[in-house]
Amino acid sequence: MIHFPKPLKPRDLIAVTAPSSGVPGPLQARLDLVLEHLRSQGYRILEGQCLRHEHKDASAPKSDRAHEFIEFLNNPDIAAIIPPWGGELATELLDLIPFATLRQTPPQFTLINGAMAKVEFESVKGLIPQGKNFQRIVVSTSAQN
Repeated sequence: MIHFPKPLKPRDLIAVTAPSSGVPGPLQARLDLVLEHLRSQGYRILEGQCLRHEHKDASAPKSDRAHEFIEFLNNPDIAAIIPPWGGELATELLDLIPFATLRQTPPQFTLINGAMAKVEFESVKGLIPQGKNFQRIVVSTSAQN
């Protein structure tokens, strides 16, 4: 059985995290513009701790990025997870993501591309192409479904 996320609507909570590179200082004004636009459309925004930081080539150490991403995936109040861009370094998180546990979480929208698609695909949640982005869905393997 396939479980689809509910369509996004105003007042939904959108989490923004950087599982790969963070947003450096000179580009934060652009990020603020985008986040303000989402707020003006009625969405609530939760900024991750990794979003506006840089640690070497990534937003934060691998364990911090994985922890935040998993926390957002496990939060039933979050309707969508959006990274600022890219995702090449997100592949470093694969060995830290508890895929079996995540199969039990409710479906969310996750905007992804490139390497993030690999992270999501590896999570055994399935992918449905949506233009350049993807909608993450949950595929239930329960015999009861």
